[in-house]
Amino acid sequence: MSHELLFSKVKLKINQFIDDLKSTDSLWNEVRFDAHVDKISDCRTSIKELITNFLEKTNKNPGQFLTAQGNFATSILGILNDRFMIAIVTKGLSKADGEEFKSYGELADSLINNFRVQISSLNSVKQELTRKRERVGNAKPTIDKFQTILYWTNAIRTNMSIIGAIIYPMQRTVVKVNAKTLNSQFSAMQKNREILEQCHDKFKEFLNNDARVPPELFESFSRFQLNLAELMNNADFIAVCTHLSKAVEENNEEMILYYGKKVRALNQYFAKVTGDTEEELHQIVLENVQEPTSFLQVPSNPT
Repeated sequence: MSHELLFSKVKLKINQFIDDLKSTDSLWNEVRFDAHVDKISDCRTSIKELITNFLEKTNKNPGQFLTAQGNFATSILGILNDRFMIAIVTKGLSKADGEEFKSYGELADSLINNFRVQISSLNSVKQELTRKRERVGNAKPTIDKFQTILYWTNAIRTNMSIIGAIIYPMQRTVVKVNAKTLNSQFSAMQKNREILEQCHDKFKEFLNNDARVPPELFESFSRFQLNLAELMNNADFIAVCTHLSKAVEENNEEMILYYGKKVRALNQYFAKVTGDTEEELHQIVLENVQEPTSFLQVPSNPT
């Protein structure tokens, strides 16, 4: 029998037990009361058996809500073993006068309240987990789509890093390079810029039109998107994209040096902005999803 089916049986029996206890304080005839107490005693035994079985299964397969259910079941077991409960299911079977019957009814009221407190506590846990699942469901699409922007931004930063390394190889002030040496990186960077621009447009449309995006995430991701978009609009970056390739083709050493220095500075700037963004994003992932590492694993070539 599955955990959920077994736990459903536990809850059903508890509700039945509560109904039985509700009747206790109105049963003044000792014959009727004895018969009723027999029913309560049998139901109590049945619940204890179900709970014992459930707890054995739960201990073997722990989980967040199963833990809450296990805590609930353990608390219910405590109520069933309470001295007041034992008084009802044992002393009630003996001869008793009306006042003693009434005291059993009062005990039953107290136990019913204890049951209801535990049921309310379990429902609160379930509602919180439901809200968390909804939050995860709403956060994940936003995180996934933004990861694509981050990926292509880092791809462009990689292009610049390679270009800078070619122009300024280790232990050399400057090197004359053939245009063909850098052509593939210039072409790749231009292609990546075009893809990134499309990603920005799609992400802005998603943020503005998808009702699932929570307000707090909308604010954060709008800021992230704007910060990364500004990298592409940086005046030095645009100048490098416009003039460096031409300077290499013309073998203009002065301009190669000039824009090569800008490439190195831009690479550091891009690294800081993307690094800060990734750090904040990681915190958002931790706060909004259950398994944060899975959302930080970006495919090698997201589309």
